[in-house]
Amino acid sequence: MMLKEDSIFRNKNFVLLWLGQLVSVLGSNFHSLAVMWYVLEITGSPGKAGITMVFTVAPKVLLSPFTGPLADRADRKKIIVISDLINGLLVGIIAILCYSGNLELWTLYMISAFMSATSAFFSPAIGASIPSIVKKEHLVKANSLSQILRYSSSILGPALGGVLVILIGIPGLFLLNSISFLLSSFSESFIKIPRLDMSEVQESTLLSDFQEGISYTIKNKDLLHVIIVGGVIINFLFAPLSLIIAVVAKKDLNSGSDVYGTLLAAMSVGGLMMSFIIPKISKKIGNYKLMFIGLTCEGLFLIPFAFISNIYTGIISLLLLGCSFGIVNVSLGTVVQTLVPNNILGRVSSVMGILCSVTVPLGYYLGGIALEHYETGHICIFIGVITAISGLSTIRIIRNDMIDDEDDDSRICKAS
Repeated sequence: MMLKEDSIFRNKNFVLLWLGQLVSVLGSNFHSLAVMWYVLEITGSPGKAGITMVFTVAPKVLLSPFTGPLADRADRKKIIVISDLINGLLVGIIAILCYSGNLELWTLYMISAFMSATSAFFSPAIGASIPSIVKKEHLVKANSLSQILRYSSSILGPALGGVLVILIGIPGLFLLNSISFLLSSFSESFIKIPRLDMSEVQESTLLSDFQEGISYTIKNKDLLHVIIVGGVIINFLFAPLSLIIAVVAKKDLNSGSDVYGTLLAAMSVGGLMMSFIIPKISKKIGNYKLMFIGLTCEGLFLIPFAFISNIYTGIISLLLLGCSFGIVNVSLGTVVQTLVPNNILGRVSSVMGILCSVTVPLGYYLGGIALEHYETGHICIFIGVITAISGLSTIRIIRNDMIDDEDDDSRICKAS
């Protein structure tokens, strides 16, 4: 099939960048699944698996406030190429140690932390490079393709990774992942990304901007409520969800990595479905009500997962849970955008991102400990109930929004 003359896929630089992003996202999914399953296999300890995920997530979280500004100052091509090269070598070391039987937990923790740090530089460099290599009229298409890639990889990655663990083993999956990173780094070296004009780069005022964002967030009660419920509480409670699903697949369903990958993929399918549906219904229902529905349903749809007896009921439960995630992901960002003036949105978003992210490693750690002492079903019910109550509390924001709309309507009537 011939490509149209103005097709974005005729842009060699974008195609190479897009393929590099594909390998990186798939590689991250493969790595997380392989590490989680490896630790559970050799230790049988959810707590130690939870610690592994802390090392996988924490460096990226801690570095994220600084890697964005760096992408606006450094050579983005070098960041992209070197990041994939380093990750390829690091995963290669894991594969060699795993094949030789010398892979120890502390080694896995350290290498996972280094890979997480490297990924923290890779993602913003990719995002910042797209406008530099794509025509303005193709920008929406390019960003849409990047979103589709992330969702599709989150569906295919766990499912495919679970099957590959069975076919080639965990060491084989590490080796395959290493080779793919190295090939991606090689192909990305041919991308031409224009260098930045450093004279246009402003001096960084990260601290002052962050302080201003905190001040505005504290003063706006509705915004603070949204961030606490939709970000801090939900991220903390749901951080260990992938670990919970792994334990359910291994111990409760007495199954292998393929079932674990399938359950993770079901959740991503739900999110992908809602990403297409929400834009069509948001105007009729409203983003505030959608956020309220999504947050509440996240809790309600997790509770049935506590009672699953086979993979099919698990898939249905997680598919519905993924749908609620999709609702929240779309509506929450829009609600924040309507509550915050555009001239301060970046600063507030930075505060929100940091507050939401720092709870994830803590959630992984405490979730792992909880799984050592309590049944997965009891944990799911606890998380589900607290989440549902938190979601219901956002009804006050819907009321405030309705009052504001009525005030606006009355002003219009008086003006007319």
